[in-house]
Amino acid sequence: MSTPSGASADSARQTGIVLLAEGRSGSSWLGQLTDATGVMGQSSEWLEPKLLGVDPRRTDAEGYVAAVVAAASGANGRFALKVFPRHLLWFGETYGADFLTLCARTHELHIARLSRQDRLRQAISLVKARQTGRWSSELRGNDRLSVFDRAEIARAIHFVERSDAFWNAYETITGLAPRAFVYETLLEDPTPYLEWAAAALGVSYDAAPDSRYAIQRNAETEDWVARFRGDAVDAEVTALRVCSGRRSRVQTMIRALRGDPSFGCDLYRF
Repeated sequence: MSTPSGASADSARQTGIVLLAEGRSGSSWLGQLTDATGVMGQSSEWLEPKLLGVDPRRTDAEGYVAAVVAAASGANGRFALKVFPRHLLWFGETYGADFLTLCARTHELHIARLSRQDRLRQAISLVKARQTGRWSSELRGNDRLSVFDRAEIARAIHFVERSDAFWNAYETITGLAPRAFVYETLLEDPTPYLEWAAAALGVSYDAAPDSRYAIQRNAETEDWVARFRGDAVDAEVTALRVCSGRRSRVQTMIRALRGDPSFGCDLYRF
């Protein structure tokens, strides 16, 4: 979504990278790597009002975009964002506009998309993070223990698949062609992502930076994978009743899948 080279010059115009992703796909890890270079902005989910520290009721869409870019910027003016489907849906609901389209009018955006091939482990990671409150290795969490729950994992699988479908549809609608990256490939060597980001931002960095994030997958994760794959009891029911056992939630899901605009956003809230 880079802007035309013939666009009028603007002293406030900045260059940034945007990573389209979903939770537990490695986006925080990549953000920490780019942050550590000191020249690639400050990556985070800056569209979140609580994180940004801006009351959306007290500013317009352009003002909110400006606040996001300011928070995501480093000393050199380059900025970095990670965006999930729920962020774009929230911004659209709140301001009646598409954040990326609006941002690209005043800034030069370079966009990448991150996906994770192993959806089961991504879903398990989501469930464990929700249960314990530990969304990264740095966070202490809520001291609650994680508990295996096949139905909750099944819901999480549907959630990450819907998120992937959202980005597919978004690309088709907008004509966007982001640079594609896969978590499992970058886990072996994140250099391709760092080189893309450096080239997009027009900066250089001395050496591959270290991230303070640690991989949270452990023996418990692998145990849950084995249990989920090996436990066939009520598997059919779990696969169908992905929202909950309550009829109202199932009806909500069905209406959303049918395209009812009043319920569509529910698809992207796990």
